[in-house]
Amino acid sequence: MKNARGSVLSDRGHVFIVDGDASSADPLQQLLEGDGYSVGSAPRGGEALEGIAEAEPNLVLLDAHLADVDPFELLEQLKLSEQARDIPVIFMTTLDDSETRLKGLEAGDVRHGVIRRVASAVGQGAVAVSLVHKYLETV
Repeated sequence: MKNARGSVLSDRGHVFIVDGDASSADPLQQLLEGDGYSVGSAPRGGEALEGIAEAEPNLVLLDAHLADVDPFELLEQLKLSEQARDIPVIFMTTLDDSETRLKGLEAGDVRHGVIRRVASAVGQGAVAVSLVHKYLETV
């Protein structure tokens, strides 16, 4: 399967990760690829808009604490983009406070959720992969 720009995609789905922390993004990408997903990524929000528009993923995993941009503003920019406005976004956060979780949910629609990262990158990845499975199989 290919997207509109001719990039090869997995039949299972294409996930785009926006996360500046390689210690969490890399294991997550490896787990998703090992599970049959094609994966794109951007370490900074500034690169994410172009990457997401080009990749046309089925789902975006967005770090709620990017260093270069406010991720909630990035989500608003995605919603304004004709290529990306209908792509669901799941926020990932290390924070366990309800304010960040609520802000993530309010920034999107009911399909958007918030993943709280667990202690290890592998544990976080397993939680995210499980959520990706659930989401993409029900859409």
